[in-house]
Amino acid sequence: AGTQIAQRRQLPLQPQGAVTQRQRIERSLGSGVIVTPEGHILTNNHVIAGADAIQVLLQDGRSANAVVIGTDTATDLAVLKVELPDLQPITLGDSNAARVGD
Repeated sequence: AGTQIAQRRQLPLQPQGAVTQRQRIERSLGSGVIVTPEGHILTNNHVIAGADAIQVLLQDGRSANAVVIGTDTATDLAVLKVELPDLQPITLGDSNAARVGD
């Protein structure tokens, strides 16, 4: 999956003003964590911003298309959702027990 980008450029050795346009697919990688067994994933907003399609690849080799549930540009966070069985969410710590440096 990727974002389709249109580029315009001047061709070398062509009459002045000759311009071509080409299409290319831009792909990017990012990381995220599964936060619920139902398939909610927390990632960075800048990773998915402007994407036409999002595919999630898991360490166990499975993959699925994801939908964006919500984004917050101020904190650079995004929540995605995938439909896969037997997802193991990350264990969240107790923020009340956190100390400086944790």
